[in-house]
Amino acid sequence: MRQWLIVWSSCLLLSLEGCSTWFNKTSDNITLDTQSSSQAISYSYRISTSSDTATECKSEHCSKVSVKLVAFDGKPKINAFLDQSLAALGEADNESKPPHRSIAAFKDYFFRTTKTAQTVSLESSVIRNSKAVVVIELDSLIFNGQNTLSTTQYLNWLPLADQLITLDGMLLPNRSVALEQLILQRYEQWLRDHKDEIGNLQAFRKIWPFIPTDNIALLDDGLLVSYDPVLLAPYQFGKLSWVIPYTQLSNILRPELLPAMVNKN
Repeated sequence: MRQWLIVWSSCLLLSLEGCSTWFNKTSDNITLDTQSSSQAISYSYRISTSSDTATECKSEHCSKVSVKLVAFDGKPKINAFLDQSLAALGEADNESKPPHRSIAAFKDYFFRTTKTAQTVSLESSVIRNSKAVVVIELDSLIFNGQNTLSTTQYLNWLPLADQLITLDGMLLPNRSVALEQLILQRYEQWLRDHKDEIGNLQAFRKIWPFIPTDNIALLDDGLLVSYDPVLLAPYQFGKLSWVIPYTQLSNILRPELLPAMVNKN
């Protein structure tokens, strides 16, 4: 299942990037003003919720789709992308077909084609809201009556440029390996902290080897690194995530993304 989920997660990220030409993977043409992001400037948004059940279902266990969608005032570009991104998260099999263009399109397809009762929960939430950087968390939970598939993806939006920035666009040249080492250090510490539950660490590492990730978020206090369940450890351990302080990223991330106090040191 781990290998399948790795492929599924990779396909999901590719499908999200394929939805848009405004992912920025390099350091070119980005407007950043993080030095003044401490000002009390944020972007207003609305949250809409919905819950739909298969209309023709007569059973006690019917397919259901619940949605919590964020929409920013006066920002149609990011709003359309969030709608499409959540729709992509609802697909357990998004490798074989292109992502749906909206949640409405996903619901229509889901209720027409789902043959067994499934529950899909899709949520978006704002976890950072500053002048220069807004981070949106996208969560999906799919339950088919026997198995649960959950995933979390982060979108780092630069409102001043109205662009999304990926990890590649955040890094200084040739610094990806350095970041991977910092993440690996967190993983190794997590292993030591859970050695009583894990048992033989050497055997565990062979079954659950470390893999890099680009599922990251630019938080106020550091870079959040997140792994979905069963990517680094068995499902019972849940999602693994760590925050790397910006003080440890001064020679890894672009200086425009660092707090002013880090750049002064």
